[in-house]
Order: sequence, then structure tokens, then C-alpha cells
Amino acid sequence: MNLEQFKNEMDTDARKRCEQQEATIKKLHEENRKLSEDVIATKKTVHQIQNRCYALTLGAMCRFCGFFETCNSRTKSGRKEEF
Repeated sequence: MNLEQFKNEMDTDARKRCEQQEATIKKLHEENRKLSEDVIATKKTVHQIQNRCYALTLGAMCRFCGFFETCNSRTKSGRKEEF
């Protein structure tokens, strides 16, 4: 193998690795986008559930709820009394 063949072979290997890395990066960007959309949808669903919970129980369940500190519905209502 002469020097020119060696250069061509190394160049081909580098291009293959570069193309694989580009494909991996595109795949990861797509997964990141999907997960971001899922997080936004989940936050919206949680907010809706919190609103329903507070509306149906008028805060009676707040003292038993595991989300006492993070419930947005409870804090928006102006009722910040501690139980």
C-alpha cells in the first residue's frame, strides 16, 4: 500500500464516522424534540388535574395531597393558609 492509497482509505474511514455521527446527532435532536413535547403536554395535564381537584374539593384535599407545595391551583386562589 502506498501513501496515496493510505490517505484515501483514512479519508473514507473519517467520512464514514462523520456521517454516522451526523445521523446520531439528528436522531438525538429528534428524540429531544419529542421528549420536550411530552414534557409540555404532561405539565398541561397536571395543571388541568390540579384545577379539577381544587374546584371539586374546594381545597379540602389539599392537606392530604402530595403536591401541597407545588400545586398551582391552590396558590392562585389566594388561599395560602397552612394546614
